[in-house]
Amino acid sequence: MAMEVLNSLGEREPLSQKKIYQSARRSGASKQLAQKVTSQIMSSVYDGITTKEIFQQIQSILLKEEKKAGIRYGLKEAIKKLGPSGFPFELFVAELFTKYGYFTKSNVVIRGCCIEYEIDFIAQKERMFYLAECKYHNDNQKIDVNVALIAYASFLDLLKGSYIRSLKSKKIEARRLLVTNTKFSSKAIKYANCVGINLLGWRYPKEGGLEYYIEKEKFYPLTILPSVNSFLASIFYRAKISSIHDLAKINSRQFASQYNIPIAQLNKIINEANLLL
Repeated sequence: MAMEVLNSLGEREPLSQKKIYQSARRSGASKQLAQKVTSQIMSSVYDGITTKEIFQQIQSILLKEEKKAGIRYGLKEAIKKLGPSGFPFELFVAELFTKYGYFTKSNVVIRGCCIEYEIDFIAQKERMFYLAECKYHNDNQKIDVNVALIAYASFLDLLKGSYIRSLKSKKIEARRLLVTNTKFSSKAIKYANCVGINLLGWRYPKEGGLEYYIEKEKFYPLTILPSVNSFLASIFYRAKISSIHDLAKINSRQFASQYNIPIAQLNKIINEANLLL
């Protein structure tokens, strides 16, 4: 009898051996290791097991067999840990855009025709200008069409304001961008594509979602590292450090002294960052 798993939304779905294998491969595991992981998981699963438990088992095996793959496997959960507020996620995404050659600026207030709007970050490269809104969730909640509706309504007002009109006079194209660490509902995608809102989320667009751009530049959030707990993460956020690239650049002795962190603990974290880099 076919087994089912309980997903993060509390829904039952068929257990997929293929998904287990592919998720291990995406982390960088070899075909042989991915097959070994799949075999071990399939021998221990039971009907009604949660996808969270399967994730933990897969990561545990990978960390033992190939630490680098095991760390990378936790990317989705690492982004969820960029909380509890939305600020660390906004900081991380803005820095990701910087990595791809954009000039970025966070928490910018721009006046539309009617009122002012606080934009999470702006990103410009050549003649493309994005007004970005970030939607962070620490669960698997999807971004619904209502969010896209509000984003577009504010964008219409912004287009009539003097700031965007000045960009147009310079032949710079302004676009609205919605970024999330989760997924978009089918209605949100349909509406956004219809009115011209750019979307960036987990595995969306199919040709390059958020995880694709993170992996391509190895621009991982610091929360992906096993030795970074929530207390340490809050210290790094205060220092405006949200990625492993930032970690690799710090002077460990100076930073440890300034923030009262044991040097051995900080060096362990930096070594884990260097392993991924």
